[in-house]
Amino acid sequence: MSESDLNFIEALDLKIWRTKGARFNAYRRTLKKQDILTYVTSFSSVHLIIIATLQLSNIVPLSQNQTSWLSLITIALSIIILVYGLIEGGKEYGKKAERYHACGKDLDVLYNQLLIAKENKNDNYAKKIAKY
Repeated sequence: MSESDLNFIEALDLKIWRTKGARFNAYRRTLKKQDILTYVTSFSSVHLIIIATLQLSNIVPLSQNQTSWLSLITIALSIIILVYGLIEGGKEYGKKAERYHACGKDLDVLYNQLLIAKENKNDNYAKKIAKY
């Protein structure tokens, strides 16, 4: 193997290693976004249900004016939660996370193949890997 081949292979090694790490980090970050979205939507919805239940049960005595304002606020917050959930849900974080993870696994296989090629001093195979 020539020195230029070694530099190429070392650069490819580093490039695959960094990209693989970036994909796995993106996978974790995207799953975290999905979890936060689920938590925020669920938590907000539960609060609105509790407010509506308290309003109907008369546990807390409210004037007609307070009841009207509470109903208006509940409707506005419900619409905001609905829109937020639809917009964020449309981003398909779960599918993105799966694709990032699959790509990271593919790159891990490729990285291991490159390590074997480096160990066996097979620069032709390393160049073939670079086409991926």
